[in-house]
Amino acid sequence: MVNNKSLKVLLIFGHRNKSGAIRMISGVSNHLREFGVEPFLAVEHKKDFENYPEFSGKMSEIGGLTGWRSLSGKLAAVPIILKLARLLKIHEIDVIYVHHLAAFPYSLAASRLMSVPHVVAVRNIYSKKSRYKKLMLHRADNILAASAFMLTAVNDSLGENRAGRFVVHNGIDIAAFLSSSIEHAIPECFRPPEGNVVVGMVSAMDRNKDPQFLLKVARDIVDVEPGVSFLFAGRFPDPEYERETKSLVESLRLREHVIFAGHQKEISPFFAAFDILAHPSPRRPEPFGLVLIEAMAHGKPIVASKLGGIPEIVVHNHTGILCEPDNHQDFARALLKLIREPELRGELGRQGSKRVQEHFSIRKTAEAMTEVFRTIADK
Repeated sequence: MVNNKSLKVLLIFGHRNKSGAIRMISGVSNHLREFGVEPFLAVEHKKDFENYPEFSGKMSEIGGLTGWRSLSGKLAAVPIILKLARLLKIHEIDVIYVHHLAAFPYSLAASRLMSVPHVVAVRNIYSKKSRYKKLMLHRADNILAASAFMLTAVNDSLGENRAGRFVVHNGIDIAAFLSSSIEHAIPECFRPPEGNVVVGMVSAMDRNKDPQFLLKVARDIVDVEPGVSFLFAGRFPDPEYERETKSLVESLRLREHVIFAGHQKEISPFFAAFDILAHPSPRRPEPFGLVLIEAMAHGKPIVASKLGGIPEIVVHNHTGILCEPDNHQDFARALLKLIREPELRGELGRQGSKRVQEHFSIRKTAEAMTEVFRTIADK
């Protein structure tokens, strides 16, 4: 892309405990400079970025960016909006980019106040259409979706007669992500038995992602292939659901086959340890699925549900196997096929790695976002 005009963009990031999103926003920011974009960050919690010194001097902390729904947030609205407006003025910002919808209401007000165009990213599917309106998405001038499926959901909710709608797939810093698996190792207590085929799941362990689905599949698999381990990496946000899930392990007699590793700051070594990534997500369509490209970067085949934005990433029978949603038998068949055919695992993994290099690198994402920013700035 050839465009020598310098562009200043304020990236607004307002979520905690989103390690994947933090990795992505950091990688994108580094590559934006390559395309003539100077990024500045406004974040709710600076500490989340303590491992990213490249933002030193270009990051501002504004507490309460996502707290607009609470009483205290409403009382703090004017100071927060004025802080954002001040950043827009002192840095001479050309475009505002809001990375999460929850940080959008205050950002929208600052955008209007300072007449700086904005684009807001949509990363969640809400079952109730009114939810988008509560988050003020209907007032957005420009919307960026992480998948075509996500954009269709937005159009269904808000109507298709608005300009400024874009699709930019997420990406990862492939080299940095792979090197992390070399620099770090899985703690010994989480390592599966030597020689077992390892089926991994990386996700928030909640009811929507439904690790219990995979446990029920695991029960069917180990009956016929006992040399298989299921390694779950991710935090349980609900203690009751965690107890329920771990009780299911006992009732299904899977203790010797299941490992729960919890939240892991360094997740790349876990992908390296997997032979297959399982990504059922049977409860709700997946808007994108960053873990899919992270696994593919490591050359791992995917078994996933044919839902949401997943088919935009995983090519059926080429980089993985897509299954009918909420179908235990179909999912078990797909996993068993890959468990029993290591050559097929290798071929799908190689194709997945190639696909990530060609379509889902962080540089590709930054280039596409730059085109969006320039389109908006030139309106």
